[in-house]
Amino acid sequence: MSPVLIENYLRLIRNVEKLITKPDMFQLFALALLFSDSDNLPVMNKLRNSYLNLIRRKLSHDSTDEMGLDRSHSELIGNHMYSKFNACICDVKEIAMILSKMSRF
Repeated sequence: MSPVLIENYLRLIRNVEKLITKPDMFQLFALALLFSDSDNLPVMNKLRNSYLNLIRRKLSHDSTDEMGLDRSHSELIGNHMYSKFNACICDVKEIAMILSKMSRF
């Protein structure tokens, strides 16, 4: 494998592990990921967004509890993390493509 592909793989892994640090986040993220390729099926897309919304609310709640933030600040953190989890879905898909290429060798 090329060094560029390996470096890209390692970068993606670091991105994902920054966000998914707890088992409950992994579970919610895995459910959101299951429905992430369902653009042609509105019901499945709605399910994915529901799981991502659960992640956003959980992150908002956790930041209120752990950091002592007020509700508006914790919602901002939750919304920011929601965006990061959406990007993380793309990273996981790219990791899967890299792993697929690796299996050919």
